[in-house]
Amino acid sequence: MARSTLSASTTSPKRPTCTAATNRVLKYAKLKPNMVELDGPIHTVGIDNFTEAAYLHRHDKTYYLTYSRNFPEETAYATAPSATGPWTFRGKIMDMNKVVKTIHQAVIDFNGKSYIFYHNDKLPTGGEYRRSVAVEELHYNPDGTIAFIPQTAEGPAANPAPGCK
Repeated sequence: MARSTLSASTTSPKRPTCTAATNRVLKYAKLKPNMVELDGPIHTVGIDNFTEAAYLHRHDKTYYLTYSRNFPEETAYATAPSATGPWTFRGKIMDMNKVVKTIHQAVIDFNGKSYIFYHNDKLPTGGEYRRSVAVEELHYNPDGTIAFIPQTAEGPAANPAPGCK
């Protein structure tokens, strides 16, 4: 079973730390401070066509749940006012790979920009069990939706820290 960690915060009682065990059904549970034991019941979340690879992040005051949907997989997302929902489906943000049937992602912020890391089959001899890691810049539209992200061979432009310029 694939495991993805949904971690909104490990220090704020207002934003609980959660874990999710996934494969066709999204589930989460609050963790105790030791990050090993459950601190309450396991919750099931109904996400249409959810497959696996749940990843939670927050931008401004909105929570974003990116995940793989359908099979072969594409990357989609939903938004919510809290880390536990209720979730509103927003759409597809990345197409499926041409050879590899899965696509798993993570979203990070670095030097004032957002990036999505994912896997594909683009390196020589790439395939289902020979995946390569890729990264693209992720853009939020003025209304908070995520713009569609095409997979590129180039990746994002350089974004050095101020001290490295």
